Amino acid sequence: MSLLFHTPLRRLALLLIPACLALGACGGGDEQPDTQVVVPAEETAPPEAATATLTQPPAGETAQVAGYLTLASNQQVRLLTEDGQEQSFLVDPENAEMLGIGHMASHANAGVGFLLTYEYKDDRYYVLGASEIAPPFPFPGTEGGE
Repeated sequence: MSLLFHTPLRRLALLLIPACLALGACGGGDEQPDTQVVVPAEETAPPEAATATLTQPPAGETAQVAGYLTLASNQQVRLLTEDGQEQSFLVDPENAEMLGIGHMASHANAGVGFLLTYEYKDDRYYVLGASEIAPPFPFPGTEGGE
């Protein structure tokens, strides 16, 4: 006769022992972790290449500008720059998926800083890339903003 499951206390012990071992492995003590999170005290300035006014890069070259997205669609992206101007960039249909327009649209008017890479061709600005950055300047409508 097996003694494994015949008494209720043994069944309870079989459930509690693995649970105690699992909790013990997770810690639970008052020990301090070895890792530390460091948060910068001041906002970092955007890269030097990110200027508030749009430059017209020479043919075949790109430029960057920092700001806040106000619109992102498969046709165009609009960015509010530090000088308070809203700049429009066309989206090349071949680049729309690579740009992650849906993700960008979810951050429009949300106070998330973006650094746009663009080119100037055929008398128009085209967005080539976008990356989230720390807020480049106070977001309008918030404390410290306009």
